[in-house]
Amino acid sequence: MDERVDEWLGDKQNEALKVMPVSFLNAGFEVTVCDPTYAGYTLVPDLGIFDDYPEIHRYITNGNFSIEEFEMQDKDEATRNRNFFCYSVFRAAPLVFHAKLYDDGKYHETDVNLYSRQYSSGVSQATGIRRSFLSAYTVLKKLPEICDLRDENRNTFVMLSNDTTHEETMLQTPDYVPALTVDNTQYDKDHSVRRSILGDEIGLTTVKQMSHYHCNMAAMIQLGNWFDYLRENGVYDNTRIIIVADHGRDLGLFDMQFGDEDYADTMLYNPLLLVKDFDSRELTVDDRFMTNADTPVLAMKDLIADPVNPFTGVEITDAAKDAPQQYVAFTNVWNTKKNNGNTFKYITWLSVGHDVFDMKAWKVLDGSPAGD
Repeated sequence: MDERVDEWLGDKQNEALKVMPVSFLNAGFEVTVCDPTYAGYTLVPDLGIFDDYPEIHRYITNGNFSIEEFEMQDKDEATRNRNFFCYSVFRAAPLVFHAKLYDDGKYHETDVNLYSRQYSSGVSQATGIRRSFLSAYTVLKKLPEICDLRDENRNTFVMLSNDTTHEETMLQTPDYVPALTVDNTQYDKDHSVRRSILGDEIGLTTVKQMSHYHCNMAAMIQLGNWFDYLRENGVYDNTRIIIVADHGRDLGLFDMQFGDEDYADTMLYNPLLLVKDFDSRELTVDDRFMTNADTPVLAMKDLIADPVNPFTGVEITDAAKDAPQQYVAFTNVWNTKKNNGNTFKYITWLSVGHDVFDMKAWKVLDGSPAGD
């Protein structure tokens, strides 16, 4: 993207978001897109980027179910009534007191933030619900209701972006569900080490580690419920499902640090990639070098012959990852209002070989690898 120096990052982002939907549309698939990340290069996706393709169904799902699902309407109504009264006091008060009385719209309510933020008191207890988590989580919870199953001989492609695992939060165990008051003291005492079905173990000792684990568990449980729904309705086997993350997280869980800088925990660059292929049954782990850029290749395999990017004509292939070195760009400046030129700013460039678990394979570069 940086090599295309004469084009705005937003245009390149929009193009990238359209590659798979348009490719599948051109191949005769019915296409649905939900919450395409940074569409229009804005935090709230601009579905208008698909206006040239009226056949593509597009929806914003994020935030449509949170209040309804957790029955906070009574609380919201009480808050509105209180704020109407406080507003009248605010208007009647001398101007010098306005800012203090207004309190950023909270009017000094003690628990107003419990429905938008969470406050933890150690790794096992917390109060409040993170609304941004609810907005995404309830979409996964509602997937069986969102899906429309039809007995038709038609190929479909669905692309859904969801932030459940991005909005880390403490949840009530063992079901990993949102609660205004979370107390997992006894559960955490009985399960000080978490074990996977493959026997892998992790110990969670910090709030950051625990809250990330919780939101990931919540997502997996709701996706599992959706998979059960697909099985019960006879459409699981003939569906290819790809779950891919944009990045990992520096949680310090696996001693994968190659330095002391912010970018040095390689778990940042080890995101989740799960693939359930057609008629797939077995659970396996593939140790081949993969990237999240493999997703279009995985999705189009045996469905679209000789796929190319419909906007550039470039072949869609994973051949580039066979190079001995891969390049990784790190930045903490994710805000599109700041990183919004033609090329990315505030970047630290890293290189790594195919064994991403070998800390000696990671190197920090002096400048951009463009042209190498």
